Amino acid sequence: MMKTFTDLSYLGQVARLRRLGQTALVAFGLSDPHIKLLAHSQNTTFRVTLLNGRAESSATRPYVAHQFLLRVHGADRHGSHLDSTAAIAAELAWLAALRRDTQLAVPEPVLTTAGSFTTEVSDAGLPQPRVCSLLRWMAGKCYFHSPRPAHLYKVGAMMAHLHDHAQQWTIPPDFRRFRWDAEGLFGDSIGFGGVSGTATWALVPPQQHALLVRTRERVQQTMQELGEGRSVFGLIHADFHLDNVIFYHGEARPIDFDDCGFGYWLYDMAVTLWLFRMKPDWPVWREAFLAGYGTVRPLPIDQLPYLDHFIAAREVSIALWIVGMAQHNPDFRAGLADDLAEIEQTIRTLFPLEQ
Repeated sequence: MMKTFTDLSYLGQVARLRRLGQTALVAFGLSDPHIKLLAHSQNTTFRVTLLNGRAESSATRPYVAHQFLLRVHGADRHGSHLDSTAAIAAELAWLAALRRDTQLAVPEPVLTTAGSFTTEVSDAGLPQPRVCSLLRWMAGKCYFHSPRPAHLYKVGAMMAHLHDHAQQWTIPPDFRRFRWDAEGLFGDSIGFGGVSGTATWALVPPQQHALLVRTRERVQQTMQELGEGRSVFGLIHADFHLDNVIFYHGEARPIDFDDCGFGYWLYDMAVTLWLFRMKPDWPVWREAFLAGYGTVRPLPIDQLPYLDHFIAAREVSIALWIVGMAQHNPDFRAGLADDLAEIEQTIRTLFPLEQ
């Protein structure tokens, strides 16, 4: 009898998703591909190389010829209120607009042979069909493990360009994406790794639960004070940390727009600065990022006092996400206790609350 997908080991899950991904590539007209696992998380991603080396006239800079990123999107990735196919199409529509309207180097979506951004694939080894999409592979190097303040300066400028475009772009009427407000970050509208928000909160261990609740309440109050006017809220990348930026000849190139949606400009900044906040030289990283941002777009000086609130919001959201992911991904399950303990320590240091 075939094991259910959630009962499989990490490698067992990847094997079934690899098989599904190979089927999906047929819809994109790719033959004789070699696919290599990159990550198995909420989405499962593979690097695709064409072994037959066929010519691709459109694979010019900043893209690498014959190489692609295949995304097998997670089941219920976009929650119960968003159709995944429509949401992914909206993400890719923004990328297409950025390529058309700006000089920014961003991922290029690849259409199926039928002219669609996505294809939906079924497999007997998975409980439900998966939506798949394909992007051209972009040249560059990641400095997530060896960053310098100069990298954050470049990222700040890049983010400001994205915010400028988002604020000026006429968003299509059928554009459907996440909302990274209090409900999106902490509630039921999106869920966490396929688990509802309510269920995820109930699964948080008691030693962290009260702290996360108090932090959520403080962040919700901050959001109410800021409102959602155009000066504070708009279309954002929402996951712009240094693992989602590559550098090529000094140019910062954003990747992984999978979380893009409507949220606070300040939250976008907080995500970039989140992993630097507890470093002893935190002011150096903060000022490098803000200096880069300010070369392109005026800094939101009146909002910056709330930066730590949004970094705390990121910590709570990440805690909920890993709790949800641990329910069906063995890799997350193994590290759950250590991850939550680290988040607890960070929040207590970053955002002291009355005990």
